[in-house]
Amino acid sequence: MKVETHWHFYGRCGVSISSIRYPGNPDSELMHYHDFHELVIVREGTGRHLYPGGSCPLGKGNFFVVRPGSPHGYADCRNFELVNVLFFPELLLFSWEKAEADPGISRLLDSVPSPDGSSAPGAPPCLNAGAFDTIRPLLLAMKRERLEKKSDFELAMNANFLQLLLNLSRAVLGSKPARPAGEPRLNRLIGFLKTNYPDPRLQISGIAAENNMTLKTMERLFRQYTGV
Repeated sequence: MKVETHWHFYGRCGVSISSIRYPGNPDSELMHYHDFHELVIVREGTGRHLYPGGSCPLGKGNFFVVRPGSPHGYADCRNFELVNVLFFPELLLFSWEKAEADPGISRLLDSVPSPDGSSAPGAPPCLNAGAFDTIRPLLLAMKRERLEKKSDFELAMNANFLQLLLNLSRAVLGSKPARPAGEPRLNRLIGFLKTNYPDPRLQISGIAAENNMTLKTMERLFRQYTGV
């Protein structure tokens, strides 16, 4: 069985992103497992998700998590494109323990098939058109950050991933797609990062200054609301 390791990652960012289209290399559709968590979002097409003991149909907007060591694969793929957000909880710049306690994230993780096949998921949750449009800019921003690897890309990757998790959590619970929520200064900070990340001159100290706070205040704010 094919084993995928963390070649997608850079430094100690804790989160990365990749896209894959099926059918492609036949080997890529075989059962495999990884040493990282994988959040899978179906961008286009249809296929079947294979796991020990069964399978389930997938279509645009479906999303689910695959735990480390859980064998899975895909079959019956038709114009099938996935976005995979790969992460190591222990390396994230926010508290995964707090994130997975969220009711929506907890429900998403509970639907994951066990590595030994003793539990199988039902149909994975699915994003409606509005929710999908909300997360698309976050996925694109994460891809750009991964490619450009600026000095502060770890912070930007984690900020976008946290916002993505919030949107998916609310989708699982049937709520409206999330706009930046929480402490207003943190909202402005995240909004600034999303708008200005292409600027090659952007530095962490400049991010703090542009948001009318000291570097220490920015670090404390991020730590308070994300568990860093």
